[in-house]
Amino acid sequence: MQKRMKMNAIRIGLAALWLLCASPGGAHAGETCGCDVAPERVAAYDAALIATDPDTARTQHAPYGVAVPALPGTPPIVLAQDDWLTGYDPVRRMPLWVAYRMTASDVAQKRKRTQCFRPDPRLSSAQGGTTCASWRGDGMDRGHMVASADMTRSE
Repeated sequence: MQKRMKMNAIRIGLAALWLLCASPGGAHAGETCGCDVAPERVAAYDAALIATDPDTARTQHAPYGVAVPALPGTPPIVLAQDDWLTGYDPVRRMPLWVAYRMTASDVAQKRKRTQCFRPDPRLSSAQGGTTCASWRGDGMDRGHMVASADMTRSE
């Protein structure tokens, strides 16, 4: 069990290092897929994503570790946000899981919901990142990995 946890920590560390060493801003940084947020605020959100400390986010939102694939293959890239973690599958080009800590105050607050889907600025196309056109016309629906009503502490 300890060996598996140590290997998981190494994988997570390598994924974080890969993200930190990658050029900042994915191939389509700044692109939005229909956004009701001002471009300056989108740029600030993206800068905050890049600046998030993965270790702090992991300690807060996944204190017992993150999900690990049962089958061999490419492990998910763990993307850290201040308010949650995402396990992103670069082969499938989509998130597999999300981990976040929710408190009573999170659901007690009300916040206006915004619409601002966009490619993750931390992932280039070579890393499995997508563009707005990646899923257009395929019948798939963009959605939230974290329910908007659960994340009222920030936009």
